[in-house]
Amino acid sequence: MTVTPPCDHLLMARSTADVTSQTEEMGALTVDDPGSQADARLAVTLGRAADLLNSITATLEPGTVSGTDAVNLYQQSVRVERLAHALKALLAGRIDSSGIWRRSEHRSAAAFIAWLDGVSVGEARSLLDTAEALNELPAVEEALRDGRLSGAQTREIADAARTAPAQQESLIDQATEGSMTALRNRCRDLKATHAGKDPRATHRRIHANRHFRHWTDAEGAFCYGGRDVPEVGAAILAAIADQMKRMRTAERGPGTGTEAPCRTPYAALEADAVAALITSGRAGSGDASGTDGSSGPGTMIHVRIDLDALRRGHAEEGEVSTIEGVGPIPVPGVRALLDDASVRCIFHKAGDIRAVAHLGRTISAALRTALVERDRCCVVPGCSVSTGLEIDHTIPLFEGGPTCLSNLARLCHWHHYLKTYDGWTLRRTNADDEAEPTWVFEPPWSANHRGPGSEHGGPPPPKPRVGVVSERQPRGSARPEASARAAPTLWSA
Repeated sequence: MTVTPPCDHLLMARSTADVTSQTEEMGALTVDDPGSQADARLAVTLGRAADLLNSITATLEPGTVSGTDAVNLYQQSVRVERLAHALKALLAGRIDSSGIWRRSEHRSAAAFIAWLDGVSVGEARSLLDTAEALNELPAVEEALRDGRLSGAQTREIADAARTAPAQQESLIDQATEGSMTALRNRCRDLKATHAGKDPRATHRRIHANRHFRHWTDAEGAFCYGGRDVPEVGAAILAAIADQMKRMRTAERGPGTGTEAPCRTPYAALEADAVAALITSGRAGSGDASGTDGSSGPGTMIHVRIDLDALRRGHAEEGEVSTIEGVGPIPVPGVRALLDDASVRCIFHKAGDIRAVAHLGRTISAALRTALVERDRCCVVPGCSVSTGLEIDHTIPLFEGGPTCLSNLARLCHWHHYLKTYDGWTLRRTNADDEAEPTWVFEPPWSANHRGPGSEHGGPPPPKPRVGVVSERQPRGSARPEASARAAPTLWSA
């Protein structure tokens, strides 16, 4: 018994047999479509081209082809694949707009196209997004029709060019002359720095949608993944790199030198480093509180930023503010990294590198111990979070704030986020009492608000659920004197 799949009558060239009868049947179902006879002839022509390609693949013997001919044939295959993708993108948009997919049992155009193509619904939805973008991007559509762009290149360019349509040609040139990685980075930077982009809004959206997920695959392996803001990603990558360095040294053994090969593959060593960092509760060379004798984080974060943007507090169109190897970051995020991190800043001005500076403000072990002893939980009134706390300079570095006990406080991640990105201010009300300070945490729309971000108004954003992160918090018995360090001065470029 032969079973016909639902809606199989809608497939024009499901197989190469009897293409003419299939297109006639399709035409009978779409009598309302203009130019149906011409479309049927086009389908027949495309079917014959597919038959020709089928005959080539059926008779190809790769072992008998020379290396040079293999390269030539591969290049022609790439051209065919790109043209086929162009056809699919253009036709997918028409399938969606015509509504013909509603005649099937599928719930959406994406689900219908996924069934036609044998791909996931997500891939089909991405194809439809590209098709929609082509309506606004004539230069990208022309390059796609000419076979100059692959499917992956088209997706990246269409996504970025919708934000900055004037950059279509330059992105196409980037795609044809450079690597996919370079194109992806260029598109990412373009979306982040375009005038119509609000970096703080993007940052808030990423932060609101942060997540960690884990699952078990078919072999029973533990798998995990997640999403977070760039500065968190940079800190994670830096910690992993530092842990991998120590593990490589331990694996090579003493006296072997840094050139000796490691037995463990790089990817496996990276996974081991992640597991070691998480399960031991350690970051860098010391624990989360840094009171085991470490002087602060043992990792370095590489930041590229325009000097004027860092001084101003936000980046304008064309200015750079990005974490190398991670992605764009709002300028307040760069400033927040300086609270307790080693940061290598590459200062730019009009695209030129003007200076390099290490602006790390790591907290000494003695000062960190005193701070942990004083601030057992988040200092914001009413907040009792005592794990995953982050060190904050109440008067920021770029306002001349020193690194001393009287200018430091420990905040939970949520309140630190509000202070850094949403203009909230933290101030002490009893500056003379170092043992038990009292604090006021004020929103930017408060009448008593004093500090950056006061230009922002409106009600506070909804508070997301704050995850609990394990942090070892040893309690020191001694309270050493606060050691102040002068904030670095940014020179004129």
